[in-house]
This record gives sequence, C-alpha cells and structure tokens, in this order.
Amino acid sequence: MKKIEAFSLPKSIWAIGLMTLLMNVSTVIIFSLSPLYLTKVLGVSALGIGVLEGIVEFISWTTRVFSGVISDAMRKRKPLLVLAVGLTCIARPLFAMASTLTGIFISRGIDRIANGLQAPPRDALIGDSAPKGKLGAAYGMRQSLGMIGSTVGAVVTLLWLQSTGSDFKQLFWFAAISPFIALIFILFMVKDNTAVAKKEQANPLKAKHHLTLYHIKTLPMDYWRFLLVAFIFCMSTYSGAFMILRGEEIAKVATVGPAIMIAQNTLAMLVAYPLGRLFDRFDHRYLLAIGFSIVIFANTIFAFAESFTLVLAGAAFWGMQMGINQSLLTATISSTSSEANRGTAFGIYYITAGSAIFLANSIVGSFAKLYGLQNAFFYSSGMAILAMICLPMLKKRKTK
Repeated sequence: MKKIEAFSLPKSIWAIGLMTLLMNVSTVIIFSLSPLYLTKVLGVSALGIGVLEGIVEFISWTTRVFSGVISDAMRKRKPLLVLAVGLTCIARPLFAMASTLTGIFISRGIDRIANGLQAPPRDALIGDSAPKGKLGAAYGMRQSLGMIGSTVGAVVTLLWLQSTGSDFKQLFWFAAISPFIALIFILFMVKDNTAVAKKEQANPLKAKHHLTLYHIKTLPMDYWRFLLVAFIFCMSTYSGAFMILRGEEIAKVATVGPAIMIAQNTLAMLVAYPLGRLFDRFDHRYLLAIGFSIVIFANTIFAFAESFTLVLAGAAFWGMQMGINQSLLTATISSTSSEANRGTAFGIYYITAGSAIFLANSIVGSFAKLYGLQNAFFYSSGMAILAMICLPMLKKRKTK
C-alpha cells in the first residue's frame, strides 16, 4: 500500500505544523471577537481599528526581518521559535486582563512581536528540512494544519457564545491555554537542520560575514523580482476585521465573527496542501494568477452582498485565496533562496509584505470611513489586478 505523501514529511515539519495549529486556535478566538469588543465595548471606530491593526501588524512584520537575519547568523532556527512561543504565552493572558485600548494595544504589540520572531525561522526551517521535490507539499501541509487550528478556534468561539452569551473575557482566558501546549511541541519535537551549520563552518569566508549584509548580498535577482510582485499583491490584502464589520452591518449579531472565520478557514484548510503539491509540479506563475483572481472575486461578493449568506460566501472565497497564495508565496521565497540565506530571505519578504499590509489596512479603513465598506473592497481588487499584470516578469521555476 502506497504511503500518503504528507506522512513521509520529516517530524520537525509536522511539529511546526501542529504548533501552528495550536497557536491559531488561540489567535482566531481572540481575533474573531476583538473587532466587536473594540467597537461595542470600547467604542473604537472602523478607522481606529484599521490603524490599530495596521500598526500591530507592521510591528509583527518588521520584527521578522531581524528574526530572519539572526536565525541565519546563528545557523539555528529553534531558539527563536522557543522565545517567540514563550512571549505568546505571556501576551495572551495580558489580553484577557486588558480593559482599555492601551492595554489591548500593549498585549497585541507583544503578541505580534512574538509572531514576528516566530515566522522567518519557522518557514526557513521547513525549507531546510523539506525533502527534494516536496517543498510545496511541506509548506502546504503546514498551511493546512494552521487553517485547521483556525477553524477549530472559530467553531469553539461560536459554540461558546451560543452557550454563554457575549462573555468575551472568559473566552479570552480560554484562548490563553493552547500556546503553552504549542511550546511543548517546539521544545521536544523540533530539531534544527545541522547540515547547514556544518557547511558554513567549513567555509571561513562565510563565517566572517555572519553579522553583516552577506546573506542579503547572496540573494538572487529572481528573489527580488518576486518580492516586487509580492509587495503589490499584499497591497490588496486587509485585516479580516473589515469582513467581520461588513457581516455585522448585515446580520448585527455577536456570532458574525466566528461564522466568518469558519467559512474562511475551512476553505483555506482544504486548498492549501493540494495547491502546495501543485507547486512542485507546475509553473507557479499560473497558480498565482488563479489565487489573485479569487481575491477579485471575493471582493466583488463582499461589495455587493445584501445578505449574510453572501458575506459568508465572500469569506469562503477569501479563505480559498489565502490557502492558495500563502502556500505559494512562502514556497516561492524558499525556492529562490538557499539554506544559508533562507531566514534572511523570509525576513525581508515579511517586512516588505508588512509595509504593504500596513498601507492597505489604512487605505481600506479610510475608504470605509469616507465611502463605506462596500467601496473599500474595490480598492483591494484593483491592487490584485495590478499584481496579476506583473506576473510575467517572474522567471519560470524548474519543476521536478
């Protein structure tokens, strides 16, 4: 009997995927309720949410560039993963205790610093550990496990609210548990790829440049071209808080957030691994074109939705593009870098994408305030179209 391909992936990749699953359970519980908590309890406007989300996300993505460079210089990924998850274990209880906008901002800030420290070494270690010809499958599997966690978090939130009412604080405390379990997986199941460290230790020229710009200088032109396309595409993305607010405009119930997260993450979960496998077999430019097209379709549904059912449909297609694009973007970054500079490559990618997301959230928030949420979605579609136009500038990747 033929072994299922996903089960042939190394233990460290599975451990990272399970860590992501557990972290996402907690993240979605908090994230799906925080827009309503901020607007209904703290009285924050849609523009204020956009600015807040943009700032904390920018903090996260900016931290990633340092994390990536440090992981390359150390020739180790695991220590940063342990530190990042440990900070999350601190941030989530702080969020549950916060009762002011300042407290929310501090806890979210710590949480996103932890997220930033985690992402480059996590994604670089997957690339380091992935068997030949299974790079896309490895990233797709991690993405799918992460989306399973997001779906579980949304379902738990929905059931909790239906049984206890709008008890935000109690659920925030519940969300603080799973990061501690994730820390156990990182401590006992994840191992660094020692082959890279041995290879660099044998090269004295590389050893002299561990804390300089050496790793940036070695990134190829293919990487920089893709980075430009990724920046333009990320200008089309925005916080799911705006989807939740759009649903709340129509449905006006507290369970809107969890329902949207369930629809979004279920589709993302289903497509991430299959699309990752396709990355290993087909031209990634055509696959990205499909993902970008789905962004446009999802935005069109959000803009013209007149019922909550249509909002859920828009969320489902948005989740589909997340599953496709996030798997393809990370796999492409990994394929255009090497083991020695992969952490740096991810760090630069994340700060570039973070800058774009900060701008996109602020622009969408401004559009929502001036012209309504419906028109804000048209801006996103315009940037996705521009990113699609730029895809031919990418070089065709060799597939096995």
